[in-house]
Amino acid sequence: MLTILEKKVQLRKLVQLQKVNDMDVITTAINILDELLPVGEHKKFAKGTILKEQYSKVNDFYILLEGTVHFTQVIDNIKKPLLGGQSESKYTPIGMDAFIPPYRNETAAIVQSDYIECYHWEVETLNTYLEKHPSLAIDFFNFLNEHAHQFVIDTSKLFANTTAILQVDNKRKFQPKIEAKSIRSEHVLNTLKRSPFFEIFNEKTLIELSQAGVQKSYPSNSTIVHQGESNSGLYLLESGKAQYARTVKNAE
Repeated sequence: MLTILEKKVQLRKLVQLQKVNDMDVITTAINILDELLPVGEHKKFAKGTILKEQYSKVNDFYILLEGTVHFTQVIDNIKKPLLGGQSESKYTPIGMDAFIPPYRNETAAIVQSDYIECYHWEVETLNTYLEKHPSLAIDFFNFLNEHAHQFVIDTSKLFANTTAILQVDNKRKFQPKIEAKSIRSEHVLNTLKRSPFFEIFNEKTLIELSQAGVQKSYPSNSTIVHQGESNSGLYLLESGKAQYARTVKNAE
């Protein structure tokens, strides 16, 4: 077991070895990571290791120090996972969904290079520590935003390809007629996991809900529910836009 001092020495060597020309970036990274060392640890993962799975609760957070990570996403009706991003940028945050409702991973992350070096925290422990140190929390999130933004720039072309596939898929799936049909519970489950409304439910409850769901599609200007009628169920919007309207009786 490494002492805090040994961890600091090890981390400084790792960070300073990276090919980052901006010394201010290096200094900021070292200072912030130094302060978070007591609740985290340096780790090394081999090629093929899954750092996070799509739609799973975010329990782990990483900052990449060395190596390459692929980010993939499974889309309905497409069996093979799509490559949605790649990063070998130093200080890339992995697991940013830990801070965004519903706190589930939008993508999977897989080690692509022979190995990666990174810093790892358990999300619950990290959040508790940041709550006790608000000034550090501000610096930490500013640091994450800076490097997450660079990651988006680096992979914008890959994400553009994914968006195109989504648009084609949506055109094929939603036909201009009202139709209720049984759907794969896995698809419903993934939809529920993406919704902040269902964030408080555990996996068992979400699975039970997914098995009771049906998918409906409506053409433009269709009325889904009428004012004054008893509710017949709960609707979760998956695609498109819905408008709410209310009739108010004349005050006279």
